[in-house]
Amino acid sequence: MLAPESTRALFTGHSLGGTLSPMLALTLAGLGALKGEGLVYITVGASPGNKGFANIFAQTFPTSTSTCPETGYAVWSKNIINSRDIIPQAWCMKRILSPAQNVKNIPSIYGVPTIPFIEFVVFWLNANANKSHIMYAPLPITSCWASSLRRPLKTWLSFWVSHWGITMHFITMCWV
Repeated sequence: MLAPESTRALFTGHSLGGTLSPMLALTLAGLGALKGEGLVYITVGASPGNKGFANIFAQTFPTSTSTCPETGYAVWSKNIINSRDIIPQAWCMKRILSPAQNVKNIPSIYGVPTIPFIEFVVFWLNANANKSHIMYAPLPITSCWASSLRRPLKTWLSFWVSHWGITMHFITMCWV
């Protein structure tokens, strides 16, 4: 059943939902199922595809600001990320595809000097990810800048403790 021309469809999601919602929106738009206005509001989603996907998404759902343009989060069709969050950085392996959002930004994201162990983990993950020859590219982003952190090691340790299980699952998957 196709929606009437006056229908407004809103696709939104956070984290995994922020990865899946642009995919669903683009799929439905490509099938012609969105006859009215389609809006996408993404927060902290991982990259759902390659540069071609990102380009088609940007063409299909052009960026537009809401009625409150002075806030960085009041925007449609951009992935809204926290500049201190490593997850949106983790999917693009090539800095040339996205200088502002790629895995090579992770070691210094909480400041310098960087932690050698983190540099090693990022190097190792990057090397293993490159074996797949899949080049993810992020969707257009808007970044809500976090304040500077005075304790980068403490911040990294708190991240590590809270994400230990999924991190170890991901690392062990790379060995298979």
